[in-house]
Amino acid sequence: MVSRNTPAQPETPSAEVAVRSELPVEVVRSFHTVADVEAFFQDQGIELGSGEEISDGFETTQNKDRFINTTFVIIDWNKVASSDFGQDFFTIRLMTLAGEKYRISDGSTGIAQQLADITNVRIKANHPAPNAGVIVKGGLSKSEYWVSEADGKAMSEAEAEVTPKDLKKKASTFYLVF
Repeated sequence: MVSRNTPAQPETPSAEVAVRSELPVEVVRSFHTVADVEAFFQDQGIELGSGEEISDGFETTQNKDRFINTTFVIIDWNKVASSDFGQDFFTIRLMTLAGEKYRISDGSTGIAQQLADITNVRIKANHPAPNAGVIVKGGLSKSEYWVSEADGKAMSEAEAEVTPKDLKKKASTFYLVF
């Protein structure tokens, strides 16, 4: 029996997977162009894959600027614990009105905090999907500011004005505009 707090585990298919051995060194050395590789696989009757077998169809992008003032729907979001960055972050799958599908990440006081707040409110209200389904009619907004190169802390405008360029850098936080 599965307890109420334990998520159900998907069953793993038990089909055996045929694994080919590594290609011989002399074959691999003969490859000089992508066309050589494609021709080899075609001659062997093997279709060259593109990874679509495991893709969810969402393009990962670092360019959040493309969503400023652009309506989109957040399909879902997931919180990811990160020891590498020192703070948790969210991965977000979204779709624009044009049907473009993107995946973005955010761990800031902007989008990440807004999604955490939405999730918490929805959980308290027993929402059936606390981390899915939000239309963002105003797209994103962007706040830019200076941070210290030494410690990464935000600087006031007055501090930034008197701090040499090599001791500061621009940073930005994005926000969902509902």
